[in-house]
Amino acid sequence: LGIRGFSTMGIRVLKKTIEEELDIIGTQIVFNALTLPVLRDCCVELEIENCEHATSKNPLIKAMTLGAVIPAPQKQKRRGTRKPKFVAIEDAESYDQLFQHYKLETLVAWCKDNGLKTSGTKKIVINRILAYHAGDKENTMADPTRVNRPRSTKQKKETKPAPPPTRVSARQQERAQQDEEMADAESESESESVNEQSESVSEQAVEEQVVEAPEESESVAMDLSSSEEDPDHPTNVEGLLIAIAGKTTTSKKELKALIERNGGTLHQGKTIKKDVNVVVTADVNNPKYSKVKKIGMRVVDESFFKNLQ
Repeated sequence: LGIRGFSTMGIRVLKKTIEEELDIIGTQIVFNALTLPVLRDCCVELEIENCEHATSKNPLIKAMTLGAVIPAPQKQKRRGTRKPKFVAIEDAESYDQLFQHYKLETLVAWCKDNGLKTSGTKKIVINRILAYHAGDKENTMADPTRVNRPRSTKQKKETKPAPPPTRVSARQQERAQQDEEMADAESESESESVNEQSESVSEQAVEEQVVEAPEESESVAMDLSSSEEDPDHPTNVEGLLIAIAGKTTTSKKELKALIERNGGTLHQGKTIKKDVNVVVTADVNNPKYSKVKKIGMRVVDESFFKNLQ
């Protein structure tokens, strides 16, 4: 509790001092739980001076519990910025001496008179003048003897002049177009006449052959009709990629062996790709195969394999 001289106190006096200290500590704990505006209102009711100027709880709590005095706010004096003394440019030693008292035009004119470079902003010019005062004349002095050299000494290749455009009159262009059209028309007419002559000659030759050997043409026609193969029930599937969709009465192993025996290949993927030629399914009229038919694939049933061996 921070009680001093407790060793020389009597028991009654020590008890009272301990009770007082405990009361003070308890009230401070209670007041510390309050907000700053509430503590200010309490200090106003207790007529404590300078309570409205307090910015924290501690001085208000100490004023209410221990009777401490809240100090009045002190006005801080503003210190004005002092400008550097006016100094001639040739005697300046700091940046502020030149910046505060001289304009850029005056500094540039002084640089011209003393042979210094004049390019740049005010800050650059001031730093150049200070560097000149410090003895750096190589980087600050303007060099009047410097001559701008060309970037490259290589001679450019001489470009040959383009030939002048030929002028063609509109009449000459029309005549040339008409001549080309006439030549195209003559060539077409000649080719048509040649085709007609060849057709007439071929027709006569065919008629003579038919008249000479009618029996042979009939036999050839019979052979062609017999040799034509049914596309829905082929006898050979060489070069075809066949996909089997859905359930089939014959096992897929047997169908695979049958297809490969007749020169075809069985599609192994789950999805039908564009390179498939024939899709074998039990439900040929299912609308889900409409897109496949538009691409050009054939959709057939198992009777497609009946002529295969």
